[in-house]
Amino acid sequence: LANALFIDTFCPNSQASNSRRFQIATDCSSSSDGPNHSARLTIEGGHGYVGLHTTAATSPLHVYSNESGNYAALIDNDNGSSGHGLKVTSDGTGTGTNLLDVEAASTTVFRVRGDGRVGIGKVASLPAAVLTVSSSNTDGDIAIAHKIQHIGDSDTSIEFADDEISLVAGGRTFIKIEESSTDKLTINNGGLDIDLKVSGENLANLIRTDAANDRVAIGHS
Repeated sequence: LANALFIDTFCPNSQASNSRRFQIATDCSSSSDGPNHSARLTIEGGHGYVGLHTTAATSPLHVYSNESGNYAALIDNDNGSSGHGLKVTSDGTGTGTNLLDVEAASTTVFRVRGDGRVGIGKVASLPAAVLTVSSSNTDGDIAIAHKIQHIGDSDTSIEFADDEISLVAGGRTFIKIEESSTDKLTINNGGLDIDLKVSGENLANLIRTDAANDRVAIGHS
């Protein structure tokens, strides 16, 4: 390599071998990653894969750890304004590209696919949805603290409180479901000018309310 500090495992009097590796090791009396002269950085010969705390790298970068209470890798950016942490890019855009896989006991629990679909929970296969959340027990699939909001429309949402669900559109609570001493399903919560319309298969107005004038119609608009 021109104009570079060059370190090589080439042996002039030996036949070339993909198994010839370059290693940096440290000497220690004992370690969960191996005692004595334990390899801390390994570059394998076949593909140039780099292994940290492993002598058998199987990916371009392979980090191995066998420690309790410690992370195998830590990314720390101290910049306070644009301190980005991790970026994953790929030219693959289809269903066969997994941009990110997180596994526990050999089971994928989080996956980001090349077509933009994300799976959380049991994600061995992803259906035709941008986000799939699937638990494997009786736990809730999604837990919401307060509300689900429409993007770009902050006054349209599904809101939650203790034993209470409200459907809000345009800042108006159209439906409120409440479990209390007197359980209630309230339509037009707040007494606003919101009409109720119940349609049938052949009749557009089976039941119709006129909230502004406090009137109810059956079979009429």
